[in-house]
Amino acid sequence: VVLEARNIKWRDKLHGVSLAVRRGEILGVTGLVGAGKTELARVLFGEEIPDEGEILLEGKKLSLKRPEDAIRHGIALIPEDRRREGLVVPRALSENITLPTIKEMTGFLGALDFRKERQVTDGHIKSLSIATPNRYQRVKYLSGGNQQKIVIGKWLATDPDILIMDEPTAGIDIGSKGEVLRLVRALAAEGKS
Repeated sequence: VVLEARNIKWRDKLHGVSLAVRRGEILGVTGLVGAGKTELARVLFGEEIPDEGEILLEGKKLSLKRPEDAIRHGIALIPEDRRREGLVVPRALSENITLPTIKEMTGFLGALDFRKERQVTDGHIKSLSIATPNRYQRVKYLSGGNQQKIVIGKWLATDPDILIMDEPTAGIDIGSKGEVLRLVRALAAEGKS
């Protein structure tokens, strides 16, 4: 078991939720609109602090007080609302993909290393088949499927062990849905959860 939640309670949305995810496993959580799946994702990513219960990573209790704590422990969140919570839509594709790893992209005196940024961005454009005229294309001009691939790519750049994906195929065309689902299976085959 890589990630485990025990008896998570949060406000009036989560009432004793428990789950366990193993390495290389894809665990689906479903429910009616408003049933609490998005809230559970936010708790597991440290955006919300549970009122009760505990979260364990490889058997050790985690204290997730903010998303930075989750990221440091190899947890990433692909949010349900990619345009509002997952992207900076007026900015370039390259800026969005490298945003979570900006510290690794900076060199001496905090200046951005454009060579590193290009390498990471171009690698994800290729590996995720992002259809774009160039790495500097503003995200707002790309399709929903390509925007979703950018959100996934930016979190893959952090090399997470656990990806929490809230509605990863919502609002994208059938071709992009297939690509996203193939990517999820490939990540699980690599040992990601």
